[in-house]
Parts: sequence; structure tokens; C-alpha cells
Amino acid sequence: MSKTIVAISTPLGKGAISIVRMSGENSLSIAKKVFSSKKLDYDKIIPRFLYLGNFSLEQNINEQCLMVYFKAPYSYTGEDLVEFQIHGGTLITQKVLARLLENGASMAEAGEFTKRAFENGKLSLDEAESIIGEINAESEGELKASLALADGRLKEKIKKLQNELTESLAEIEATLDYPEEDFENGVKEKIFDALTNVGKIIDEFIKDSKNSRFLKNGINIAIVGSPNVGK
Repeated sequence: MSKTIVAISTPLGKGAISIVRMSGENSLSIAKKVFSSKKLDYDKIIPRFLYLGNFSLEQNINEQCLMVYFKAPYSYTGEDLVEFQIHGGTLITQKVLARLLENGASMAEAGEFTKRAFENGKLSLDEAESIIGEINAESEGELKASLALADGRLKEKIKKLQNELTESLAEIEATLDYPEEDFENGVKEKIFDALTNVGKIIDEFIKDSKNSRFLKNGINIAIVGSPNVGK
């Protein structure tokens, strides 16, 4: 059984709302220890429904907030997931996090929610990378590149290449398994053309990858010249 992880999902600071998120098999049982609502029966909890209630910070001290439950596998991570939407503030957010840790949750590592989403088949690798890119984007070009990944365009291109390679492999195996058969030269040419095409597309991927580094990391420029010449 994997541990139930918790983290603050919004930047620390003063604001209208802060979100603290838990993911794992024990998310709901931990939530039950700290959150109560007049309309909430944990045995009949409705997934994706916002419950208004009280989060117990200390004895007789509660924070009125919203809780929503996402039942596995229909969540971001593919696991049971609980989010608390509380008033935005550094101290209160940290207190909510501390209470969840006290009641059995473990602190999530950086990117662990997205890692679990990938491991549970909720995201492809390029989609996971696009999320990191969107968060860290500092230019229009970098943001557009990340959004293109989020659309799954790269994934679709790779699937197409996989299908071409699978078909070519099947045709190659057929020629090896049945050498007595008189395969037409057109079949051999088809295999060669398919492999050549795949190679060209992979080369384009590598070239695009190198170019994307400029979008992500920028370009280092040195302005060189004699003193006092208007550099």
C-alpha cells in the first residue's frame, strides 16, 4: 500500500483561497478525523461535490472551509484524492497541513502528485512534462510549446511512429519465417521507405528538442568590443 501524501497546492501568501491536497488510499479516512459537515455522511459521500464544513485546527478551534472528494480512479492522480479549500493565509494553511500530517498523511515530494498521475496512467510522459513547463514558463514561446505538449500532439506523433514500426516488424518477420514465399519487391521497398521515414521524423524530434532549449533556457549573448565605442 502506497503512503497517502499531502501538500499545499497554492503559493503561500495572503489571498482569497488556499488549497491543501491529499492523495492515497487513506485520504478519506484522514479527512474524516479533521473535517465535519452537517450534510456529510462519509459512508455516503458524493464524489466531486463541495461540502461546506469545519476543519478542526485545535480543540474548539475550527476553520470553516470547503472539502471535495475525488474517488479513484477518477482523479488527477488516479487515486482517492481529497482537497480542502480554505481561507488564503500563510499560517492557517500551514496549520491545516500540519493537522493532516499529524493524522497519518506524509509530506509529498516535489512533483509527486504528477508522478503518481503518470504511474497510474492518467498522464503520458509528455503531458506530465507539459505541466511542469506551463508552471515554469516565463515567455510566450515557452508557454505555447508547453500547451502544445498538453494537447497530446507529441504523443499522437509517437503513436503513429510506433504503429509504422510494428507493421514493418511484422512484415520483416513474415519474410524471415516464410523464406520459401515469393514476396514482392514492393513489400521490401515499403519496409525500407517506412523505416527511412521514421528515421527522418526522429531526427526532426531531436532537432526540435535542441531548439526548445533556447525557449526554456534563453540564449547567452556576449557584447564584445573596444571601450567607449557604443556597445
